[in-house]
Amino acid sequence: MRLQPQQVDIEVTSLCNLQCKFCPSLCNDGKSGNMSFAFFKSIVDRITWQCTVVAWLNGEPFMNPEYGRMVSYLNEKKQRFYTTTNLTIWRDDVLREILRPGSSAYQLIVSMDGLFGSGNIVKARPGTDEEVLRTNIQRLLALKEELHSDVDIAFKICKRGQDWDEIERYIQYWLGNPGVDFVCVGDALVGENDECMRTAPCQYSDHKFMVIRWDGTLVPCAYNDKVVNDHMLSYGVLNDTDDLLDVYNNETMTRFRESQRAGVFPKPCDTCPFPYTGVGFQGQIEFRDNPGTMYWFHKDYYNSFYSRKKNWKPNSYYGGKDAKGE
Repeated sequence: MRLQPQQVDIEVTSLCNLQCKFCPSLCNDGKSGNMSFAFFKSIVDRITWQCTVVAWLNGEPFMNPEYGRMVSYLNEKKQRFYTTTNLTIWRDDVLREILRPGSSAYQLIVSMDGLFGSGNIVKARPGTDEEVLRTNIQRLLALKEELHSDVDIAFKICKRGQDWDEIERYIQYWLGNPGVDFVCVGDALVGENDECMRTAPCQYSDHKFMVIRWDGTLVPCAYNDKVVNDHMLSYGVLNDTDDLLDVYNNETMTRFRESQRAGVFPKPCDTCPFPYTGVGFQGQIEFRDNPGTMYWFHKDYYNSFYSRKKNWKPNSYYGGKDAKGE
């Protein structure tokens, strides 16, 4: 039986208007560009199994002039999806399509690495105009209310040198806004080890994610800079007619998975500091400066999620078994 990825990550663009620290931005490989709507449509049309489409990768999706058509097509196909944006660019066409009633989007993540007034936003994400960002966030939350949207709005902060106190205040600040559903805290995607510390196979390419770059290049993950930008371990280039599951289960990827499962990690996996290896843990948490206020908390591979309500992914998402009634 062919493996079916639970997520299909489609890089709609490798371009970004910011220069975020530690970001393995795909625009750094000298081969930048936008995916065409025709190619995007052909990929979506070839998804014949139940999965989630991640309609972005490491670029800023709002920079693709055809992105409105792309999210509209996902809605037309009733394909479950989500996207992430730095929201320094306002795309009314895109945001209304994502948030509209009946949208098949389930979340929209705004990535900004600091609190307003801290000085850390522009330090972590050079190129950001803080006042433009503040205005766009206000417009986004107002649009969600206007459309009575049930799409989750999330804010994400990546660890780029901020101390934990600011991260705690960031979580509490955004969860104090009734228009925000959860906050995500991500580890910095940087810092390969000098020696191999790996003990478990990475599940990223095993049965979780299929990553398709803007030009069709197939890579086994979206996080390791050498895999993403240098195309190490690439297993082909997707054309307009290839069967997605055929290429996802081709000989190159099959050998790669077998090596991972045997504990043999090829370069650059051997020193990768963020392998996707399991469920993580979940529970409730309170912060030292606000005792008595409890938040739901969930952590997997390099992300931690915080919310005012229980909103965990089922264990089966990570290859485990769900408890009865979960």
